[in-house]
Amino acid sequence: MADDVKNAMGKMTRVLRLAKNRANQQLGKVKERAQEVKERAQRSLGGSSGNTSTGNSPDRPEVPAAFAESRTWASDAELKVERLVALGFSAAAARQGLRACGGRLDEAGLWLLDERNADEVFAAEVAAEMASPLVPGGTAKV
Repeated sequence: MADDVKNAMGKMTRVLRLAKNRANQQLGKVKERAQEVKERAQRSLGGSSGNTSTGNSPDRPEVPAAFAESRTWASDAELKVERLVALGFSAAAARQGLRACGGRLDEAGLWLLDERNADEVFAAEVAAEMASPLVPGGTAKV
């Protein structure tokens, strides 16, 4: 019986070691991907301080000054959310990052990439999903 226990312990040790190695490999890949995204975000947000007073961005046409002054805060916030979503963040995470950083786009991008904020980002995404009455595959009345 003692030999059976030793054999089982040996197998469990090998399985755990294999699982640990695979987890470390995946963690390495995730860290590499996070670094790539962070660098891309810094390049993309590098010239932007979140100040989009004319509403212009590299992919948007020139906005006449008369219209730029009449733009509302909500549209400015949505433009910032769109920029963060274009970098791969969810809309809920982008809004949470902007709230946490006082609406500053460049800081929000870095805040979203910071691993220390992962729980807060996850909570915002879950809350947004639970608040939505529409579910993929569900039925909606129109």
